[in-house]
Amino acid sequence: MGAPADTTTTTWGFPARRRPRALAALTAGLAAAAVLLAACGGGHGTPAAPGTLEQGVPTAAPTGNLATYPAPDTPYVVGAGQRYTSIQKAVDAAPEGATIYIKNGTYRESVIPKSGQTLQGESRDGTRIDGANAVTASSWHRDGRLWYFTDPWPLRGKVAALWDGVTPDIDALDTDLLHRDDVPLLHKAQRGQVGSGDFWIDYDSHRVYIADDPAGHRFELAVRRVGVGDTNGTATNVNLVNLTVEKTATGFNEAGIEMKTGWTIKDCLVLGHHGRGINTEIDNTIVGTIAPTTGSYSGSGDQASDQQGRSGSMQVLLNGDLGIGGDPHLDAAPNGNNIQITNTEIGWSNVERYSYWDEAGGVKLSGRSNVSLSGDWIHDSYGAGTWFDTGNKNIKVTGSLFEDNLAAGVWYEANDGGIEITKNTFRRNGDTDLAMNRQFDTRGQYSAIFLSDSANATVDQNFIQVGTHGGFGIASHYGGRIHPAHYAINGNVISIGIPTAAFAFGSDGTDIVFTDNSVLTWGQVTPTSNLFSLGAGSFTAWQASGRDTHGIIAAVAVPPAS
Repeated sequence: MGAPADTTTTTWGFPARRRPRALAALTAGLAAAAVLLAACGGGHGTPAAPGTLEQGVPTAAPTGNLATYPAPDTPYVVGAGQRYTSIQKAVDAAPEGATIYIKNGTYRESVIPKSGQTLQGESRDGTRIDGANAVTASSWHRDGRLWYFTDPWPLRGKVAALWDGVTPDIDALDTDLLHRDDVPLLHKAQRGQVGSGDFWIDYDSHRVYIADDPAGHRFELAVRRVGVGDTNGTATNVNLVNLTVEKTATGFNEAGIEMKTGWTIKDCLVLGHHGRGINTEIDNTIVGTIAPTTGSYSGSGDQASDQQGRSGSMQVLLNGDLGIGGDPHLDAAPNGNNIQITNTEIGWSNVERYSYWDEAGGVKLSGRSNVSLSGDWIHDSYGAGTWFDTGNKNIKVTGSLFEDNLAAGVWYEANDGGIEITKNTFRRNGDTDLAMNRQFDTRGQYSAIFLSDSANATVDQNFIQVGTHGGFGIASHYGGRIHPAHYAINGNVISIGIPTAAFAFGSDGTDIVFTDNSVLTWGQVTPTSNLFSLGAGSFTAWQASGRDTHGIIAAVAVPPAS
């Protein structure tokens, strides 16, 4: 386990790409600050906590430790020429606890396993449980500037939800989702709004419209409600291993995989579901054998290329609402939910643009306890990277990378049960001009770490890079629910080049302690800029108030990460 990084060693979770510059800049900046403090009689030099800098020099993408999955000894084999051509038929024939081995192929069906069963694929990217049906090339017809096909399958249509799309032109409630080359398109509300990368359905005529020429592309339309599991299912201790579950017509709060008690998802690709990718419950594990390879992919412009993982990769990508959520019908578990998400990439979540202030993003959990995120890469969410919203307890977020999420990397809201955010890397979260000012008490959602109406948080030894368009480092807000209390904010390094705030606290609280944090300035700001809060207009005033008395602020020539 450990941070998602192409590195020889990792202590903080710095990922490989752009890290040499970060390492050099941080080392140079802290060294310069140490000399300056010594000359001024500061006395304490570089702080011990914010930069042990034991990260190794980045290397090429790792090639070892790939998972291997030999065919198991089981009579329940699914595939062309096998006894079973349908996964569900094999599941029905097999007893509880059996292993079902699924040969490579695309299986357009929903699967409801029995307790204790293992569904193992021949290869992760080759064994696909697909909630969509293929659109043949001959089905397309030209209609003015658009192309369309007439849908021959039953359309699911709208599923009741508390929130629709973030703008009136987006239809997030109709669950019939069109995919082009494995990437979901955006469902527009009206025909006249359809542009490149969009689609629209005329539910009266059953016509599905697009603006882009379909020639040379593969199209699939999601038609099945679930991939594996059932919202009312009772099967426990199920294992999903080395396969893909994709493209279901899930609605709001529904998921392509509905985990129940004791389920494990290992080394799988969970892709392109209209609602959530995965719903968790109790005693659940989502894990990759190998850590995400963060420098392999170049962002949302190359979404399709990201889906070609290596054996042992765990990825949750391009889901319409949330990547991973919690069963909305489950109350708090008396012995803890015990959810572990390890070595997992969660990327491009909320592609259907649900309201990200309400129920969307990479991961969102409420009323959960004993939750661990470790070694994950959570990126490019249209919303928060990870959101712990109301009543969560004993949360640990360690050694992970959060980058390019529209809102906070980690959002801890309305909780007093405790969270530890340690040794992670945050880059360009909340990087929007919505937060390109000092109004952090109303815009704290656009930060690397946002502590909102909560108590009992440890934020320790994280590296944070604020973006260039907007956003904050560590932010806190009190809106009248849980009074801020017992925050230990220690040994973090915040790199900032815009005039917002490294520490954006709208109000003080009880036992809020800042120790050994450092700030690196570049771009539009200098060490004398006002990057602080709580009445401190400078780092000198910040220290004079008893905060970060051994901390350092230093200018660097270039940002530690770009």
